[in-house]
Amino acid sequence: MKGTFLYSEILCYCQPKQRYAFSEAVNDYVHQVYLISFLKDFNFNL
Repeated sequence: MKGTFLYSEILCYCQPKQRYAFSEAVNDYVHQVYLISFLKDFNFNL
């Protein structure tokens, strides 16, 4: 996760106008991916 946030911060530093929108999009995508992977692991563990 740290790598993803570092990457987003680097891009946000280069493009300050799109900073907040891009950060929110990246955060939403990361949360969805981790939620899906967590649910899959949970189902397999059951």
